Amino acid sequence: MSGGMSGSGARTPLRTGLRLVEVVLFVGALVMINVSSASGLFQRFDVTETGLYKLSPPSIDAVSALREPLTIRAFFTPNLPAPYNTVEQAVRDLLDEYAVHGGDLFNFQFVSMGAEEVGQEEAIANEELARQYLIYPIQIEQLDRDEVTLSTAYTGMALIHGDLIETIPSITDTSQLELTITEAITKLTERVSRLVALEEDIQVTLYFSSPLAALAPGVDQVPGEIETLVKELNASYFDRLQFEVVDANEETVPLDEGRRLRLAPLQLQGPDGGAELAYAGLSVTSEGTTITMNLLQSSVMGYQLADLDTIRRSLDDTLKNILGTQEEMGYLADFETPPYRGRANATTPTDMVEAELSNLFQLVSGEYTYRGLLLEDRFVPEGVRSMLVVGPQEPFNDWALFQIDQFLLRGGSLMLFLDSHHIWISQGSGFGGGGAFHLPRETGLEAMLQHYGVRLEQSYVLDEQAFVQRQPSQRGGYVESEIYFAPLLKEDEIDRGVPFLAGLEELVMLNASPLTVVGGGQPGVDYTVALRTSPTAWEMEGQIDLMNAQPPGDDVRTSFPLAVLAEGTFTSYFADREVPEPPRDEPSAQDDEEEAAPLISAEELQAGASFTAAGEGRLFVVGTSAILGSGFIDVQGHNPNSLFVLNLIDAMNGRDERAEMRSMGRRVRPLREIEPPARTAIKTFAVAGLPALVIVVGILVWILGGLRQGRIRAEYGTVGPAGGGTRAGGSKAPGKREAGGAS
Repeated sequence: MSGGMSGSGARTPLRTGLRLVEVVLFVGALVMINVSSASGLFQRFDVTETGLYKLSPPSIDAVSALREPLTIRAFFTPNLPAPYNTVEQAVRDLLDEYAVHGGDLFNFQFVSMGAEEVGQEEAIANEELARQYLIYPIQIEQLDRDEVTLSTAYTGMALIHGDLIETIPSITDTSQLELTITEAITKLTERVSRLVALEEDIQVTLYFSSPLAALAPGVDQVPGEIETLVKELNASYFDRLQFEVVDANEETVPLDEGRRLRLAPLQLQGPDGGAELAYAGLSVTSEGTTITMNLLQSSVMGYQLADLDTIRRSLDDTLKNILGTQEEMGYLADFETPPYRGRANATTPTDMVEAELSNLFQLVSGEYTYRGLLLEDRFVPEGVRSMLVVGPQEPFNDWALFQIDQFLLRGGSLMLFLDSHHIWISQGSGFGGGGAFHLPRETGLEAMLQHYGVRLEQSYVLDEQAFVQRQPSQRGGYVESEIYFAPLLKEDEIDRGVPFLAGLEELVMLNASPLTVVGGGQPGVDYTVALRTSPTAWEMEGQIDLMNAQPPGDDVRTSFPLAVLAEGTFTSYFADREVPEPPRDEPSAQDDEEEAAPLISAEELQAGASFTAAGEGRLFVVGTSAILGSGFIDVQGHNPNSLFVLNLIDAMNGRDERAEMRSMGRRVRPLREIEPPARTAIKTFAVAGLPALVIVVGILVWILGGLRQGRIRAEYGTVGPAGGGTRAGGSKAPGKREAGGAS
């Protein structure tokens, strides 16, 4: 007995010593980790699929290239309701990442706008500071005890780089926050370079008619107030602003000059009782470019002058715009393409269907300057890197086709959103309308496109995997119906190997025609089917009746290409054709025999009519223009179709990194579609499988516990209630002490 006890006593110090060593090693490891972190020897890892919590390479390059200190002041109201309650923390996390790569030149601070946190006086001072940065509170809705209340909150930030300031007025969604901050940093650094490189100062001219001073008290003080405002802004623009006031009247600003400047006239009664024109506007001129902003605003009370805060904000935006580095994108504006700013007049009850592009214009114009191209009798000007062609309805002349052909072969990026049919439809007939009449469309672009290796089929694609329309039912609830001519593309139908499509999970099409790569395409061109339908799609041609279409049998269903990307060396459509002559004016009646003067000068003709037989370019073709309409595009750029358009335009202008950042910022991803048998299996497992699994695991634990107890009894014996028991290999009689027991 004594031997057994002495063995147990020997093991106890050994176990204690081992545990002490483990504790010492654990504490030592913690100390080493903290010392390494304090010394800057640490590494961050982002294991999210899209790299949600790490900066993209363009952001790292932008913040690493700082040569002067950059400070970010973020103004946030604390304790915001959902969904705004996570925005501040997301901004903090992202700015921490910028600080890691920006070093000592990147700093940020959060300014609390809550009086409860910082006190009433400091809160008022912070609000005044925010106004100096042109950051104003926004209204947010809050549901409290079944009541919707409106409150104001600050969610903006200002980036200060030297004397320049870039403002992000409000942040309510963080999906594209990294892209927004990186663009702001890039704009600041580029603006410094632009200001330094200016050969002449920026001219700011106030056109203010003196008769306006008699309209209301204090109006005569407006020129002096605006001059003070310009002086304040001048400190942020390296003193490159020159200010001038012009008393605008018929002599100083003739009517034609007012129209050229785009000044909005106000008609007043003159001293002699006649009518005279009055102006109130600011023009900003730099290096031959003039942008005008009118100060007269129309309201229900008539015309009134804009307030100084609005003038300051608008002037600052105009100065940033005129100094900006926006890419120029060409838009084909003739051959009955939709106006890119949208149509101002209402359509007639029965009209031809075309995409309404006002939302697209607002979405894209923040980063790109639209340039309308009239190619029927003009040429593609220099500096245009990409061209957007949306749903032309009229046949092209050879000169226009020649200009598009040569633009592509000289390294241009061509984006074609083409429709295979004219569609006439009555308004108010449902999604896409009913009673539609379809007529095949031929513009001449189709033949040239087929020469490039892509054919637009004269048919429509319908798909059982389609957009689902939900309408209220008369009996309550909603009725769902699938719109087969609005195919829904999911991850399997989007080629995510194309970089600018990598972040898209779904896309909705409408009135789409299939595309075919003809005979493998041109030899020097690579073709990629970027978008296609699901395998449940079918084709409708001949007699078109989209609204009443029903899915056919499986034998005619397949996947159809809807968008094709072609990159490489194209051969000219006019390689075997006569190069067209430039357009000329019709001869006048007085001089019929003389040759009419060309619309294009000799210099322009040399640049616009020289022939290129082959060259590298990029071509992206989509078999519908409907997806660019305002019903599919939101001006904030959050829905999938908007992301697709933005990424496409960025990629075709050589700015693929923007598409990468835009994809990384997506925080909410749609759930994958699960087939009905799989859904049934998951529900069954959740309802019955989990309880059964718990029961089985419990039984196994009970059995294993019993087996363990049996092994313990077999090795150590059973201890009785009074402390007695038996040992393995022997027994003890009750009431007797074992020989050799403890002394």
